[in-house]
Amino acid sequence: MRVHALGAVDPARAGLGGQHARRREHRTAFLEQLRDEGVDIAAAKVGDADPLAAISDECNFNEYDELIVSTLPLTLSKWLHIDLPSKAKAATGLPVTHVIGSEG
Repeated sequence: MRVHALGAVDPARAGLGGQHARRREHRTAFLEQLRDEGVDIAAAKVGDADPLAAISDECNFNEYDELIVSTLPLTLSKWLHIDLPSKAKAATGLPVTHVIGSEG
């Protein structure tokens, strides 16, 4: 299985101090962890600040079999408050697997 990783970044917060560098380091470490687990990462991109727009843009220009939406837990996730997994499925017609991260 080949995986394309897509992250949405809020442009208002992207350039704050060293946060951009920390986000890049976090993304790099996450991709390395996935590769260590045997996941074949085909590409990693940063998309639109609106996660649904980022998903729609990517799916309009590329072909995918499934979406995997990873969010923070409900108490922390803005994406769950807008029901991103269901909206992504409706917008793309693709099956969506939702993965919720831990708070710790």
